[in-house]
Amino acid sequence: MFMTIYGYAQQLQDDNSALINAYFQQAQAKKTTNTPTAVTHIIQQGNFNFVQANLNTSKQQSLTVNQQGNQNFAALLSYFSTTPLNLTILQKGNNNGIHIFGENNLIKNAVIRQDANDQHIIISNQ
Repeated sequence: MFMTIYGYAQQLQDDNSALINAYFQQAQAKKTTNTPTAVTHIIQQGNFNFVQANLNTSKQQSLTVNQQGNQNFAALLSYFSTTPLNLTILQKGNNNGIHIFGENNLIKNAVIRQDANDQHIIISNQ
């Protein structure tokens, strides 16, 4: 007696599998595109201008610094803040300085304009 058995291996992928796979790839792509961004614009016209920005980049931030003149200095030091920052600094003149330490709600959407010579501003946010 002879017996012949035909069998088919399980099909591991069908039309629904491709659709489900595409859905999970799209969901994974959305997770990676929702990360916070930090945008910084620095415009310097003159000689020996300097900008130092040490910021917590784990949140959405925007920093714009525009320096016109010579020997202008802007320093923003904020490591531990959880407040999103939207700060604009405008310096026009020579030998001006702005030092900002920390962040709070008062400075989160501020515009600081310094239009002078040989002047310094120090802002300490606690």
